[in-house]
Amino acid sequence: MTQLLGRKLSVFIGAYSENEERVYTEDFNIDFTVKKTIDGKTPDTLTCSLYNVDRQNIWNYLFLDDAYIRLEGGYKELYGTLFQGDITNATQYTEGVNLITEIDAGDGDQAINEVDINKAFAPEINIKSVLDDILNAITKNSNIIVDGFAKGEIAGIPGKLDFGDILNGKAINYMHDYLKAANKSFAVVNNVLKIFEDSYQDQIIKLTSESGLVGSPREKRVEKTSKAKGKEITQGIDFKCLLMPGLNPGQRININDNEYTIQEISYTGNSRTGSYEASGFAI
Repeated sequence: MTQLLGRKLSVFIGAYSENEERVYTEDFNIDFTVKKTIDGKTPDTLTCSLYNVDRQNIWNYLFLDDAYIRLEGGYKELYGTLFQGDITNATQYTEGVNLITEIDAGDGDQAINEVDINKAFAPEINIKSVLDDILNAITKNSNIIVDGFAKGEIAGIPGKLDFGDILNGKAINYMHDYLKAANKSFAVVNNVLKIFEDSYQDQIIKLTSESGLVGSPREKRVEKTSKAKGKEITQGIDFKCLLMPGLNPGQRININDNEYTIQEISYTGNSRTGSYEASGFAI
């Protein structure tokens, strides 16, 4: 487990319209919770408290409309982005001798919650063209990035709209509906929109006691009821491991020689107590 030594955590706060960002590393304390799901229509979230960071410098960023926060962490070679997203709320206050800055953020929050599309499409138009226009509306009106693989997935979607369509509403919802019809899904992961089928990465992360798995996974049964599909039962596992990047919804993992795809993942950390953990649900 030598690759799981030398834990490091950094926070970057900036704005997409600025050329600089404020970096906080080991000289600060932080409590944080990151929650991620495979539902591309709902932003992943970060809630954190920063202790005794520079009041004025951080506040200058937090007032900007396009402010963001990025949390990076891990161990030696297993180090990378745990979360990046739009700052949606910020509060500063003093408690005893501590200046506390509380920040809430949503990954792709602007793209998911604020970007609309209003456009009519004629009959016989390629579905790929419709998706391109939806994607263009999202990228033009937000700071979200679309990876090259996602663009390739859209380029490979066949079919035409026999009767055309009129789109008037949230662009991300139309993205979901059209991709679902093509047996594909999407997720916004650290400000990057990814499109996938069963998983968005070919690489499989193997979790063992030597690579960070904590305890044994537990079998889990999830029951959901919807008007469209009625009762659906999903079977999977709950698992816990050390804090590490790469464990995102849609990522394939191997536990006890069985392969799963992560559906939900949470990161929690407290630099004052040294407690860092990831817990997830996979099917």
